[in-house]
Amino acid sequence: MLHLPKRPPERVPLVTAPGLSGMAFNAKLPPRLLSDARRPQEPRAADRVGLHDCQVVVLKLGLEFDPTNDRSAVPRAETDGLLGEIFVDDDPEAAMLYAGDFAPYKPHVDVTVNGATGADLTDAVLEVGPLSRKLDGSPDLGPLHPFKSARARLLGSYDDAWIQRRWPHFPEDFNYEFFNCAPTSQRLDQLRGDEELKLRGLHPLRPEVATRLPGVVLRAFVQTTRVEGLRFTELALRLDTLHIDLERNQLQLVWRGQLATRDDLASEVACFYACPDRLAAPMTLKAARERFAQALEARELADDERAAATAGVPRRLGLASSEEQDRREAF
Repeated sequence: MLHLPKRPPERVPLVTAPGLSGMAFNAKLPPRLLSDARRPQEPRAADRVGLHDCQVVVLKLGLEFDPTNDRSAVPRAETDGLLGEIFVDDDPEAAMLYAGDFAPYKPHVDVTVNGATGADLTDAVLEVGPLSRKLDGSPDLGPLHPFKSARARLLGSYDDAWIQRRWPHFPEDFNYEFFNCAPTSQRLDQLRGDEELKLRGLHPLRPEVATRLPGVVLRAFVQTTRVEGLRFTELALRLDTLHIDLERNQLQLVWRGQLATRDDLASEVACFYACPDRLAAPMTLKAARERFAQALEARELADDERAAATAGVPRRLGLASSEEQDRREAF
């Protein structure tokens, strides 16, 4: 029997395999943008402006590569957590170093580079699969600033009509390409996860660097509540971000998917499960469910060990159980 994690009313838990980071959050999107196109059973306020409640699942995998050889990049033991926007010197008026991971949807695949400080950028070249960009001396490979570039024109009109008809949602003329932060010449329609990367004249220490994405794909699954029959289904994800960090010789891959839900709390969903898989030989749904059950068992065992470690801490009178547990762990 599955021992599902306790579901907080305000969010859906995400159980991840080791080495991954991720989050599930609520959003309201046009139905054409949803990975799962089921309509909510009951019309809601958001439906009246053409939007649907959904859960957005964002997953990140960190890789590292050796610039001295052309071997495939390998997963890091621990991936960086999901990040917000990062600017030079933490100044939002300065250049953007990282565009953040919390976009609800990206129409295209972003390829961005940080730390491109090669000795001569005149003949520098970036190649990722079918993408090939010659820099011609320009070092601008990083994400576009959200308010100081062509991206700003995609935000739409925030006027009286928006307040009366659409607030708090995006205006009618909002363009979801705003969430694509890479320069237009560094966008792809698709990224599989096994493409070759070549960087010439960009790395601070090596004139040419070649590596390959390792053919790993992240997959997400939806576990419904007991009331909904404990169904276990897959949520389609799309690899929509590749960030190349030449200062740390690391890559960040981000997958994203959108699940249409019955309401803004996704009351029919007990939790999500995410794990890595092989692109060339994906596992079956049955195998994924078995992995999920094992992950729940490991999680329950860890909770039991933590509870045993704090069992000798004296109870504090007058505390609710959650407060008591927090105090015990702090003790």
